[in-house]
Amino acid sequence: MTTKRRNNIISTIHRVVTSEHGENYSINGCAKYVMECLGEKNYDYWFFTGITGDLFTQHYSYTNFVAESVSDYLFEEDPARFVEETFSKCGYAATFVSSEELKNNTDMYLQMLTEYIYRGIPVIGGNMRNVFVEYEDYGKVLLQLTTLYKSKL
Repeated sequence: MTTKRRNNIISTIHRVVTSEHGENYSINGCAKYVMECLGEKNYDYWFFTGITGDLFTQHYSYTNFVAESVSDYLFEEDPARFVEETFSKCGYAATFVSSEELKNNTDMYLQMLTEYIYRGIPVIGGNMRNVFVEYEDYGKVLLQLTTLYKSKL
């Protein structure tokens, strides 16, 4: 049985995307950060830009959809498939939770999020643009890293 902790933070806190090192895409930075916290050194930012196609392609929109990368288009088209396929290429399972599912099962997903953080594993959120790394007051306050800074939700 797991005892709920009032507060917890992941020990590895730093920027998710380091633009001065040529890193530009949030999705790849968030994936790299999760793998780093899992102890996986081979799955870095550049690995993820390769498997998502962001490193090899340019993108131009024929619609009004504005995005920063090819992976944004793929995520927008089918987020569950994109997330599952991206992490399966590393041998990991991942699950995408839609806003509707989150609304319908808030307590369950909040418990899962706090459990992952308790184990030292960040949780990707916000259309794969941020990672949740800390909770306070049993999950009533969530802290996230975005591409540049830490903020409270």
